[in-house]
Amino acid sequence: MADAWHDDEPESEDTPFDGPVPLDELYDDETLALIEAHRLRSARRVQGPLVGEVQAADGVTVSSGVSSVRRIGAQGAVLAGVMLGLGEVFEPERAEQAMVEFVPDAVDRHDQAVEFLYVHGSPQRSRIVFRPWLAR
Repeated sequence: MADAWHDDEPESEDTPFDGPVPLDELYDDETLALIEAHRLRSARRVQGPLVGEVQAADGVTVSSGVSSVRRIGAQGAVLAGVMLGLGEVFEPERAEQAMVEFVPDAVDRHDQAVEFLYVHGSPQRSRIVFRPWLAR
């Protein structure tokens, strides 16, 4: 079965070419209005009557979501910058608390009066060493 795009018979060189088909024959009125609105907007590169909308010559309003999303994003970025700037002006600077960690000096284990030698997993082998001559 042959469809509109693939004929069973290949085109020969003597088949006349009628030229491009006018858009009026391919699209309905609503689609033509959308195409025209896009063409006008692309030619002028200006925003339509409402934010994110372009109005065609015949009164059809076409929404362009991309430009409105970009506009909202830019407005949000400016607003965030303003709010951060105001926060720096009105909030007093807080003194940051420095974290101080105390590390005692290392003591030689043989200089201690009492020493506990722990053997992991075998409490019977753990020992306590008492040096009475160092106890004072």
